[in-house]
Amino acid sequence: MIRKITAALLVTSILVLGISSLSSVYSAGSAQIQSAYTAQASFAKEFQLDIKTVSSPMFYDINNDKSEEIVITATSKVQGDWIIGYIGIYTKDGKKITSKSVEGQNVVGLKKIKNKTYKNALAIVYGTGNGGVSVDVTLLQSGKLNKIYSTGSLVREEAIIKDSDKDGSDEIYGLQYYDALETRSLSKADGIYDKMVYKWDVSKKKYIKVIYGQDGIEDTKRKKVDSITSKTALNLLQNARTRQVSMSVPTTLNNFNKKLEPLFTYNFLDRVNAEGLLSDSEGRVTPQYLGSDDYTWLLPAFNPNKKATFKLSSDKQSATVTQSITENVEGDLYTVTYSATLVKTKYGWKVDRFKTM
Repeated sequence: MIRKITAALLVTSILVLGISSLSSVYSAGSAQIQSAYTAQASFAKEFQLDIKTVSSPMFYDINNDKSEEIVITATSKVQGDWIIGYIGIYTKDGKKITSKSVEGQNVVGLKKIKNKTYKNALAIVYGTGNGGVSVDVTLLQSGKLNKIYSTGSLVREEAIIKDSDKDGSDEIYGLQYYDALETRSLSKADGIYDKMVYKWDVSKKKYIKVIYGQDGIEDTKRKKVDSITSKTALNLLQNARTRQVSMSVPTTLNNFNKKLEPLFTYNFLDRVNAEGLLSDSEGRVTPQYLGSDDYTWLLPAFNPNKKATFKLSSDKQSATVTQSITENVEGDLYTVTYSATLVKTKYGWKVDRFKTM
């Protein structure tokens, strides 16, 4: 069990007062607190750190010897923005087992993590400098810290580690930007992220990264997305327009996006959100093509039963459909040629954009 020092106010005093004035504070402390202080003081001295930068100790049996060790960290800035992180492991009596510095990485936390193969292990959490973190899963073996896995950058402000599936091994949770054709015009700030779960595989004795999409389905369990033909492209365009005009409005922005996401790319929805929605006093939205005579974002009425020009890109990741469509505008008939682009996504083919030729 991980335990912070029970006397929280006392720890605060330690960090504020510094080394020189602590003897009277510790004279009445427990043996555990005395050992923690000894470890902190030794750690600060070894790396020439201000003791106020040293973390509160974690008590944790990291090497599975039935006795808790003391784990502490610190971060120091040197030479401008260059970061050095420090990690120290000490016995429950405050004697050093091992310590090290990690150049270029900011140690922002320590977490307990365990799996069926190695039992107790330590998750060292590093700041990545972009609002996210990375996690190194580390063992204490033969008196040395041994990294067995690194997640790379996770888009979270903290590492979430828990045994959600109750299999006896902790998982590591994070997010990664959904980088695809259908998000190419978006920034990471738009928040289109896949969920990542790092699961321990007992048979392979390693962590396996599992990615879940926006729909909550594991990517490896998705149906294969086939190539597209002229007929299926025209049917998709017709279905997409029907979806647009059959929507009940006004509605919440979230409901609006969720309704159209299966048929329109995130690029398309982002442009509609920015330029094509009307809002009411309750924060609900109505697309302009349903609330006014502005049909800028309403997909033209492509007809699967009429002639159209179809072109599939050389990499088979996008397709264009061009068709002349006759429209009735206030009693007058006009024939306009439209071109629509569809892109292949892991969820299926989607409408990305359209234009007048």
